[in-house]
Amino acid sequence: MLPHESTDAYSLLRITLLQEHRPENETERLLVDRMAQHHWLRSRAQAFESGCFREDGTLDDKRLALFMRYRTSHERAFSKCLAELLKLRAEKRKAEIGFESQKRTEEEQTRKQEQHEMAKEHHTWEILLAEAKVDHQQVLTLNRDEEAKRAA
Repeated sequence: MLPHESTDAYSLLRITLLQEHRPENETERLLVDRMAQHHWLRSRAQAFESGCFREDGTLDDKRLALFMRYRTSHERAFSKCLAELLKLRAEKRKAEIGFESQKRTEEEQTRKQEQHEMAKEHHTWEILLAEAKVDHQQVLTLNRDEEAKRAA
């Protein structure tokens, strides 16, 4: 900070950016901090540009060009930090979506496996029922044959 700059104004800028972007981890917080720094330095360079115009109407070309480069450099750096922040968040969303998609696929496979197991179990019960009916019929036939023998 330069002596004529307000630390409160810088803190307010930083807090505003933190509230706007709500960083979720340290990397995101660092990017937002860097955005605040670059915005502050860009504003400083822009203020210095106006000082390149002298009272007599002349212009300090070299200093103006220097401050314009500083301003442009910090504008680019701010944009780069913002782009990195947005890219990180997009990658995180993609990973979450991919995870959810993978989870849905696994759940669907589990459901299909459970349905298959239920069908197998149903088939097993049908076989047991058919065998029980055959056994029952055999018992009835044996009983009838026994009764026929007794009656004869």
